[in-house]
Amino acid sequence: MVKLFFGGVAGMVLLAVFFYSGGPGYMRSFGAGTEAAGERLEKYGEQIKDSTKKTGKIVKKRAKDAKKTVDETFEKTKEKIKEYTR
Repeated sequence: MVKLFFGGVAGMVLLAVFFYSGGPGYMRSFGAGTEAAGERLEKYGEQIKDSTKKTGKIVKKRAKDAKKTVDETFEKTKEKIKEYTR
């Protein structure tokens, strides 16, 4: 029971010190800084999403081009093999 009483008193004293030392002002400035950081992070997130989409499109295009080149090379090789085996 004594611990509960001292805990309550300590909580009230800390709350009074918080208000006396300008705690709400610190909280407001901390919240504004956090909000600004969140906005910057949202912009970075959008940029990452956009670049990921662009990169995906480029990779798909390059993969199609590479497959086409490999297929053409394979066909040419088959023709050469047929020429040599006749």
